[in-house]
Formats: sequence, C-alpha cells, structure tokens
Amino acid sequence: MEPVLLEIAAHSAFKSFEPSLSETFGYVLEGEITILIGKNAYIAKNGEAVYFSATDEHRIINQTDQPAKLIIVATESYL
Repeated sequence: MEPVLLEIAAHSAFKSFEPSLSETFGYVLEGEITILIGKNAYIAKNGEAVYFSATDEHRIINQTDQPAKLIIVATESYL
C-alpha cells in the first residue's frame, strides 16, 4: 500500500491514471475534489471518503475556487 498526501490548487488537476489493478482509498482533508472514473464523476468534500477499483482511466480534479488536500492510499504503486 502506498499513502500519499495530495494538495491540488484551485481549478487544477492531478495527472490522469491508466487503468490498473489497484484499489484506491481517498479521504478529503480540505476543500472539494471531483474524481473522474471512466465516464462517471464523483464529488467528495471535506471529511468525506472515496473508495474505488482503478480498472478504468481516472483523474482527480479540483473545480472549485479553493485549494483541496486529500490523502490517497493505493494498493499498487502507480502514483
């Protein structure tokens, strides 16, 4: 497992990820993020968690005017 602390500036994104065998857990510490998985979008706000299998292309973005901070823990190193 690989834990990573991500800080995503307002109106920006972390890199796109190719499909993998990883399972990913994320917890939003500050702000709001949108996770794009395949053709679906999921929003997580401060204090909320997400969990997904990374079998589709995916991306973490911040569409708000405020920075976002989150912890990501992935079962396979692909960050």
